[in-house]
Parts: sequence; C-alpha cells; structure tokens
Amino acid sequence: MSQGRVVQLYRLFLKPIFWLVLAAVLLAVSSLLDVPMFNDEGVWAYIGRIWADHGLLPYTGAIENKATGIYMLYALSHKLFGANIWFPRLVAIVSILLTGEIIRRLAKKLSGSARAGIIALAIFLLTMPLGVVDGASAETETFMNLFRVLTFLLVLVAFERPLKERLWWVLLSGVFFSWAIAFKQLAITDGLPLLFFFYFLNDKKIRPLISTLLTFAVGAVTGTIISLVPFLISGGNIRDYIDGAWIILTQSGSSPHSLLSRVSGFFRHFFLESLFLFSVGLLGYLALWKRMKLYLPLALPLLVWALTDFVAYNADGWYLGHHFKVFIPSWAVIFGIVAHYVLERLRIIGNENSGQKIETELPFVVLLSILIIFFIPFNREYYQNVRKFIKGNVHDYSLRDLGLYARELTAPGDYIYVWGFHIGPIYYYSDRLSPSRYFSEPFLGRPGALEEVQGDLKKNVPKLIIVPQEKFPLPEWLQRIIEKDYSLFEERSGHSIYALAAVSSP
Repeated sequence: MSQGRVVQLYRLFLKPIFWLVLAAVLLAVSSLLDVPMFNDEGVWAYIGRIWADHGLLPYTGAIENKATGIYMLYALSHKLFGANIWFPRLVAIVSILLTGEIIRRLAKKLSGSARAGIIALAIFLLTMPLGVVDGASAETETFMNLFRVLTFLLVLVAFERPLKERLWWVLLSGVFFSWAIAFKQLAITDGLPLLFFFYFLNDKKIRPLISTLLTFAVGAVTGTIISLVPFLISGGNIRDYIDGAWIILTQSGSSPHSLLSRVSGFFRHFFLESLFLFSVGLLGYLALWKRMKLYLPLALPLLVWALTDFVAYNADGWYLGHHFKVFIPSWAVIFGIVAHYVLERLRIIGNENSGQKIETELPFVVLLSILIIFFIPFNREYYQNVRKFIKGNVHDYSLRDLGLYARELTAPGDYIYVWGFHIGPIYYYSDRLSPSRYFSEPFLGRPGALEEVQGDLKKNVPKLIIVPQEKFPLPEWLQRIIEKDYSLFEERSGHSIYALAAVSSP
C-alpha cells in the first residue's frame, strides 16, 4: 500500500463521520441480530408472497392500508430469496444510513455549518437502532423517511442552481415526494412545509411560486405513475389502488383513536428517555426563536416541518415504536442546528472573556464524545441482542414456528384462517392462503367486510383455524363456525389449532 493511501486512511480514521457511520452500521445490525419478524413485516411479507407466487394483488387479493411501495419490496424479496426477513432489513439499514447522510447535508445547508450537520447525523444514526423505535426494522417509515428527506434536500439544491436548471431539480424532488407517499401515505403531510419552503425560496413572490408548484406537481404525478407500474403490469387498476390505499383510511377499522386521544398519547410518549434529546432540540429551537429567525433564512419553514410532523405522528392513530420515526428526521435537523448554535455562542463568549480569539472544536468534540462514549454503553437497548446471542438466549420464534407447523399439517392449495393481532408471520411462513382478502382483523370494520369474510369462509373452507388462547375473545360468528365444523387439534405456542377433519402429525 502506497504512503499516500496510508495517509488517506489515517485522515479518514480521524473524521467523526467515519466512526459515526461505523457505529451506526454495527448498532443497526446488532439491533436486529437474531430478532424474529415483527407482525407488520409479516403482514407485508404475506401480501408480497401471494403477489409473487399466486398473482394475488394488494387491495384485491389482500386488504391492508398501505400504498404499493412496501408490498413491492417484500414481493421482490420473496421472489429473489424465498421466505426470509434479512433482505428487507438489509435494505432498511442501507436506507437509514442514506437518510442520515441526507440529514447531515440538510442541516449543513440550512445553517451553513458542517458541525450542525454532523451533530444531526449523530443524533439520527444513534437513535435508529433503539428498540423504542423498533430498531432498524423494515417498516414503512424507514423507507418513507429516505425519500422525504431527499425531497427537502433536492428543493434546497434546486434554488442553488441557475434558473434554467432549477425546474428540473424541482421536478425530480416531486418524483421523490411521490415515492415517499408510495411507502406511506402520511408523507403527503410534507406538502405543507414544502409549500413554505417554496414560498421563502422564491423570495415570497407568488408568480414564481406558482410555476414552482406546478413543476413539483408534474414531478409528483410522474413519480406516482412510475411507482404504480409493477402493480398495473400485474393486472391492477387505479380504482383498486385508490380504494385500497386511500379510501380505506377514512373508513372504520383503520384508525383506533380520536384526535384528542392521539395528542394526549403523544405527550405520554414525548419525554421518553431515549427520545429526550429530540424534545430538548425542539424546545431549544422555540426558546431561541427570535435568534433563530435572524440566524436561519428558512427558520419558519423548518419549524412548520417539525410541527407538521408532530401532527402527522398523532394522525397515525397508533403509538407503536416505529411510528416515532415519522418526526425524527426534522427534529434531528433542528437538534443539530440548535446544538451548533449553542456551541458557537459558547466559543464566542469564551473568546470575549479571554480577550483573544481561540479557534477550537473542543466543545464539539466533547458533545460527540458524550453521545458516543456515554450514551451507547449505558443504554442497554444497543447491546441486549448481542448479549442474548452470545449467551444463547434465543428470541421468541413461536409465530414463525407456528406458521411452519401449519405448513406441515396442510397441503398446497389448502386454506388456513388465523385470528388475532400477531397473524403476519404465521401466514407468511405457512405458505398457505387465507380464505379471504380480509385476512387481518383490524379491517373487518369496513362496510361489508365482515359479511365478505364470513361468506369466504364458507366458500374457501380453511383446513385449520388458528386463534390465540387468551388475549383475544373470539367473536360469536367465528365461535359458531368452530363449534359447528372444527375440533381442537392441538394447543401450541400460545394458540389453539382447530382442524376441519382429523389431521395426522408429521
């Protein structure tokens, strides 16, 4: 190896970004080390499998309330590698690293400080592996965030370009905006902060603003069409997509809480220990608001982005770990900017008190040291999976094993029906079809859904009905079906397996 190459590697090792990215990779991988498939992952994997293996499309072959992006990812994963979870999670880890880099660039462009970018990158990357946000799981929010932050970055880049090039960059930002929506419709709420960004970047002039918005809209429509191509080629149509991904969001069964309950739920989670730094960053931004307006040309659009994410998080209606990822990108940018601003003021005050100009990055190094040296070792969420793996304490794979057992008990072409909340991994690993496209209980509140699934159970009679033993009381209609035509075959993994006829053990 040449001396020049050695010097380059030495300089790389001295850069904080190198160690942050390395730590993020190791933590993200360890956060999913030997971790079983989550229910949501299983639901999307099931939909992707029946799309890949049977040509049954989302919305017509299986009802769930996401846009096409997540189903295409899992269908591709199954088509390439069969039953697995490692591929979607590998894509998730790569997405997190790319999102962190884009967040770094965003914070740098907004504040004009590389230091703000590195701090924002650090706080984002060190949060993603935490169990409180479901680690680096292959959830919709993980992929949505990548395209969201890319949209905002391209908007800023567009207005750094000459006028002739600008519209092409705006057009491209619209494409990525639509791809964020393709993974989770909640990304559409970014339309409000983007409007503020466009307004301020156009010097608050209406005519160029309208031109910019039209170009952005063309990009969004183009991106939406591109994202739907695999679905349309497979035989899907726009009407099914609109009904299954959008209209369903307004119907019973898709959202569990009122808006007031959602907001109160947010504040119950707002000051969780692992997310406290994000709260500090936003509160600091508000406390320094007058100074921020002078310091940041786009201070107001950035605040609108953060507050919109607050509303979007509560509009989701659930408080599962991965839902926290909705507001983390914008709040990470704010934390980086506020932390940089405070450190810079401390440096200036120190120079004034000492009577001489001292150029030092010591406060910055101390802050990163606190984040990396203290925050990681004393947060057991980072290494608990590694500890379990080393000690041989395996995670609970009961749902996967139950699905594989159902596969052994049945033949290709047989149906099984699984009731309860944690159904995804069972369906996916069983390699069997549900009798109905309404395979997931939360969506039985849709008009006509309950009648449809009852009719499907008579038409496509399941060989097995699998229900949890304790947590979920069975509805009367399902209880009647079981009592009439099924007998208890076995109790296994916290579930009761009812068989239509005598099923011999393998």
